[in-house]
Amino acid sequence: MLLSIDVLIQFVIFCVVTATGNYSTYLRIPQETVIPTHYNLWIRPDFSKDIFEGEVKIYLRCNQASDKICLHSKHLNISETFLNQKKAIVGSEDEDKICIEYQDGYRVERGDHQVHIKYTGEISEGNTTGFRKAACGNGVIKYIYVTDFEPIHARTVFPCIDEPPFKATFSIRLTSPNDTFKAISNMPVIGTFKTPKGTVYDFMPSVPMSTYLVSFAFTEFSYYEEPYQELDRSIPIRVYGTNTSKENNGFAVESAKKALEFFTEYTKLEYPIPKLDMIEFRRQESTATENWGLITFREGLLSKSFRYYSDDQMKIVICHEISHFWFGNLVTNQWWNDIWLQEGFATYMSYKMIAKEKGTTQVKQMKDYALDKHYYNELYAPTKSVVSSLMKERDIFDKFTDIVYDKVKTVLRIKKVQEFKSTKTPIF
Repeated sequence: MLLSIDVLIQFVIFCVVTATGNYSTYLRIPQETVIPTHYNLWIRPDFSKDIFEGEVKIYLRCNQASDKICLHSKHLNISETFLNQKKAIVGSEDEDKICIEYQDGYRVERGDHQVHIKYTGEISEGNTTGFRKAACGNGVIKYIYVTDFEPIHARTVFPCIDEPPFKATFSIRLTSPNDTFKAISNMPVIGTFKTPKGTVYDFMPSVPMSTYLVSFAFTEFSYYEEPYQELDRSIPIRVYGTNTSKENNGFAVESAKKALEFFTEYTKLEYPIPKLDMIEFRRQESTATENWGLITFREGLLSKSFRYYSDDQMKIVICHEISHFWFGNLVTNQWWNDIWLQEGFATYMSYKMIAKEKGTTQVKQMKDYALDKHYYNELYAPTKSVVSSLMKERDIFDKFTDIVYDKVKTVLRIKKVQEFKSTKTPIF
């Protein structure tokens, strides 16, 4: 019996059975109306002005006729819009959505359509989300222009349907305005060429993925690389930073290798991306983000020279993010009120991997990482529900708390013990 079937079916069942569906309608676009299938995305930044030009072609399928196509878009200045190569009208439904209509009033019929939008946006230095400028370094400071879209910030960089279940493939093109900054993204580079505005990088089309997992960066960092051998293919693993070397970054690369090996073997499903980049920089709100092929980390989680984190802390975060490739990226929640499923399973499975590596029990590993604190908080401190209605954007951001990450892993552990006692067969 393939373990992948057991594990992922359990995860899917959890996603379906526990989905509450409670949300304010203005947050979402009805799934029955339009489905994106592919995005062609081109980003051209101007680092001297902290702005960027963007161009996106969205290939989508309308399941029912309508007078408009609605997309998420926020803080973008749209200059031109085309619907099936015809000039279109853009209206703002609210601060997070735009609606596109034919100029002549024709309806958008059922079937396949193309939306083409040109626009500009701002690069933020203060914000920790969207497309921003960040620093990294201990002594010598270097900069990176990088994205962080989870949960609903892709809409601040390109118009899209910015919800987890709307997966599509992406062909990304990035123009770096100078040779100091190299461009990287979820997928490997397949070609470059020079233009008056800079060097253009074209990337391999992606696997189907949610918009919050789209990632790219313009970086002057160096990198340390080692190959990871998986059956008949070699996957390059790179760590980008300000002072990269085997001594400084070898531990992070080795931790990533072990995580890929463990989750591939455990699920019987191969890692589907032909490379893995990991990059660190100064960030506040989140520790790391599990973007396909390009994981972003808080400064110090990939480099020993910073001495910010212990080896165990570095390893557990790397394992957690890589576990998301299967529990979150591959199998994904319908909406953010059930983020506990992705984060809970990823946390639970990362402890499972660490326990196997150390030859100890999962319960011991969970206790070693201050599990008792969460029992105490649940009993004596004000707590929050794991699943709750999301009526406004702030509610989504508030779901990313220790309660979601740590309480749920304990619940999953209890469920496993109960199932084992009744069936003598572990379910995950």
